[in-house]
Amino acid sequence: QDAFASLISTPEEKALFDKLGEFRQRYLDKRNAITAAKKAGNMEQAKQLFENEFMSASRGYLASVEALSEHQRNAIDEMGKAINNSARSGYLFLGVIGLLIAVAGLFIAWILTRSIVQPLERAVQATQAVADGDLAHDVRPEGRDEAAQLLHALHNMTQRLRTIVGEVREGSESIAGASGQLAAGNIDLSSRTEEQASALQETAASIEQLASTVRQNADNAKQANHL
Repeated sequence: QDAFASLISTPEEKALFDKLGEFRQRYLDKRNAITAAKKAGNMEQAKQLFENEFMSASRGYLASVEALSEHQRNAIDEMGKAINNSARSGYLFLGVIGLLIAVAGLFIAWILTRSIVQPLERAVQATQAVADGDLAHDVRPEGRDEAAQLLHALHNMTQRLRTIVGEVREGSESIAGASGQLAAGNIDLSSRTEEQASALQETAASIEQLASTVRQNADNAKQANHL
């Protein structure tokens, strides 16, 4: 009883234990009275005490013990139910936590995949644009990871290609301008050559006419000298 008394934790247990103590004390008093009557040699009194009082006290004592035992069994059953409920709640909680962790993992995986795939797609688009000769495609690198470094490299390459193409275009325009000027000079020279050729032709015709006139004058002189 002392060991059990140290384990009492609820008011119900305390009330049942106190009631058990009362029945126990009544039981002990009746037992001691019977023992005293027997020692005094009064067997009839002992018999009457046994039949009229001791048995009733014994049944009350046993009933109080059974009541406390039943209370303990019910408490254990309730505790078992509470443990089962706690276990079910724990399983449900763990399931919810697991589901949340899975969702969070999927979300993080989606974020990581998006942070890797999108820059790579932009890098592919930029590279394809450069391959197609489109240097106006703007690459805007963001972040400091490997994909961002790739975009930075593509951005620098595109900018350098734009500079080179601009310089080549300026040189081509300069060459085209010089070629235009050279063509204009050639046309002017050709025109002047044609004019000189025409003048030479006119000079040749005049010389031929002069020669004809000189021959005619020579013939006239010969005729005059003859006359």
